[in-house]
Amino acid sequence: MKKHTSLLKYFGFFLLVYGVLFGVFSTTPVATLTNNSYRAVAGPILASIFPKAYLKLEQDAPPESEIFTIRAVFTSKKKIEESKQQARQQGSTKVDLKAQEYDIYLHRLFTSFLLFLISLIAITPINIKQKIVAVLIGSILFFTYSVFKIFIFLLDLFNRSSFEMYKLNETGSNLTEGISYVLKSLGTSAFVVVLIWIFVAFRKSNWKEVLEKID
Repeated sequence: MKKHTSLLKYFGFFLLVYGVLFGVFSTTPVATLTNNSYRAVAGPILASIFPKAYLKLEQDAPPESEIFTIRAVFTSKKKIEESKQQARQQGSTKVDLKAQEYDIYLHRLFTSFLLFLISLIAITPINIKQKIVAVLIGSILFFTYSVFKIFIFLLDLFNRSSFEMYKLNETGSNLTEGISYVLKSLGTSAFVVVLIWIFVAFRKSNWKEVLEKID
């Protein structure tokens, strides 16, 4: 009974930490900073992965202007050059860019799961220095995972778009579509968070000693 009570205390502390962090990161200033910071780092990485595409990660456009949403705007660089050449031939300075958009919900993709990871690390019985290192390494690992998710989503979109930038064969198309479907599951992200937590914090913890003392 004592063990169950102590475990409930850890669970209660986890909920408290997660609730406070989620509340803070849901405020407009922090959410805006998170959105801007994520786009500033992830944007150039994704643009370098897709050199044939003109790709930008922007804030959500009016009238919604949702602070938790990132809008991926993309088109083909080849199409841009063709439009510029056509405009020059017509003696016009106006270039018709037919871009497509894809909304990325940052809370669902990144923020809520990052806070889940931080909360797990916070309740893990390791010292403060280890917790700080675990948060830093864990954040980098989960950020990398989130960028990989966007990469797969965009590759699937590019493959199905009319721009013909990145056309995959039938096997590649089915594989990308299947991976995209799996990655869209919230359970997959939760599983990845637990794996990262085990790697950066749980292995170094003394949970066994804590549980033995509870007995």
